[in-house]
Amino acid sequence: MLPQSEFESPMFANGPAPVAIAAITQDRALIGLLRSVVDPANDLILVTSEAELTPHLNSRRGWVALLDSMFVEGDLAALAERLRDNWPDLVLVVVGTAEEQSKVAAQITSGVVYRFLHRPVSAPRVRLFVDAALRRHEVENVERTLEQVRPDFSPVEAGGKPGTPGVGRAILPGVI
Repeated sequence: MLPQSEFESPMFANGPAPVAIAAITQDRALIGLLRSVVDPANDLILVTSEAELTPHLNSRRGWVALLDSMFVEGDLAALAERLRDNWPDLVLVVVGTAEEQSKVAAQITSGVVYRFLHRPVSAPRVRLFVDAALRRHEVENVERTLEQVRPDFSPVEAGGKPGTPGVGRAILPGVI
């Protein structure tokens, strides 16, 4: 059996940088869990405020952010809205209690907040939520890319000659 590296395409060798995970928290237990479950290929950035988070979000594309409600100053719902308005590709996970979940219910319903992680947190749940957020970021990134890059079907629509490279014939049901 060939090693995994021989299956990897050189086309993807210089692909996009891995998604980074930023967390506004000072909770030592949550920080420890994040460090234990986050893949080393993903950067883990720990900050204590929105002001510290902003330069990181500006530095590159590809972020998942965890907002620990215990350490967010001000209105949690407003912060979530502000972050998504400024960085539409940001995937937000909020950590908090059931009471705090009700404060961001509208943002969860609208998709501004992707997931809400209830306290007390555990390693399996943190891993599950982080992995889901990373997958969500990947799906949204692919969708955005497809919206921006449209294939050129004009040769096919113009009735290109059969056998012309890059031009295919449409096969319709019942038509040979």
